[in-house]
Amino acid sequence: MNIGIYAEGFISWGGGIDFIRNILQALTIHNDETASYTIFLLIKTNPIPNIKCCRAGYWVRKILRKTKISTHNYNTHIPHVIDAIKNIKGTFHTIFYHEHELEYIIKTYNIQIILPVLPSCYKSYIRIPQIGYIYDFQHEYLPHFFSVQEINQRKENFHEILSQCKTVIVNAQAVANDIKKFYPDCTTKIITLPFGATTPINLDVIDTKIIQEKYHLPSHFFLISNQFWQHKAHLIAFKALHLLNHKNIHIVCTGNINDYRNKDYFASLEKAIFEMNISSQIHFLGHIPKWDQIGIMKKAIAIIQPTLFEGGPGGGCTFDAVSIGTPAILSDIEVNLEIKHIENIFFFKTNNEKSLADTMSKIIHTPPTHLDQETIKINNTMRTLTCAHILNSIIQKEITHE
Repeated sequence: MNIGIYAEGFISWGGGIDFIRNILQALTIHNDETASYTIFLLIKTNPIPNIKCCRAGYWVRKILRKTKISTHNYNTHIPHVIDAIKNIKGTFHTIFYHEHELEYIIKTYNIQIILPVLPSCYKSYIRIPQIGYIYDFQHEYLPHFFSVQEINQRKENFHEILSQCKTVIVNAQAVANDIKKFYPDCTTKIITLPFGATTPINLDVIDTKIIQEKYHLPSHFFLISNQFWQHKAHLIAFKALHLLNHKNIHIVCTGNINDYRNKDYFASLEKAIFEMNISSQIHFLGHIPKWDQIGIMKKAIAIIQPTLFEGGPGGGCTFDAVSIGTPAILSDIEVNLEIKHIENIFFFKTNNEKSLADTMSKIIHTPPTHLDQETIKINNTMRTLTCAHILNSIIQKEITHE
């Protein structure tokens, strides 16, 4: 059986890349045990990049067609994808293809199913099963963050994928509940993936001291690894740091600083930081290599996830934190509270800087006990295998039309 991991739409933001990485890791681990299928990572790009890759564990096949190459449409996200997947254990094949070549690729490599398919990326002309993916219903709960056109487009895309796909996967029970709420007549099978299907990370290859020096980081810091979108609520964390009034404690931020919905958002954060006189305690690193991010996370006191809305419990940064044993402080929104029976997860009242400051202070003065690395590794593998078995079951049922 040949499976296509369909990356279209996911590679433009860090959380999307992480989700594809987690799907790949789960399926390759399962496949190494069963050898039941061949996995192809499908990445659309314009133009096709000249990337050479001969690592053990995976290889890149470039599909070169007669296409007009122009510099303005080069996909700048490709290096981030390669960086994120380079340490995945297991075998898969990466195919870069041009805009109109997907059908050709599927036929050429006899791909029998593709997943996960974003609502905006469903292809009605593809005659093989497509497993859909719905991220969240933020547009229903926080409509002021979207234009009317964006809201209508989301609704149209969601309706199409829920009516055309036999199976749709989600990252949280809250999203599954929202599908029932907003699409009560939907007959599509909705499968919730388990929390923490993270990549088992070999920390031995990450030199945290070198990474700390590379980015000129302080000795004591919390980490926020989010895109700078308004609903991520960075300002609450900065206000909490101000309330903490501890000059030796810093916050390091990674992630793209641009929010296309509010181009002045980052500037407004910088202004607020200046007015609180904590500019020297906030460090903006932008989008950095994945394994640098993991190294920084390993050195952090804890990650902070102040988000107002998520499609998966804690977001991707919490998955990563759990996978390496770094404590996590999360807003107590409904989806985050789905995280249960996980060590060193702490909650604060959403949008409440005082509650967050109190939680930060508690962790500073009474550091939580860390799990040993062997236990972390075992837990990672078990979570990943759980996700793998669920995905494999979905794939088998789609292929056999059960």
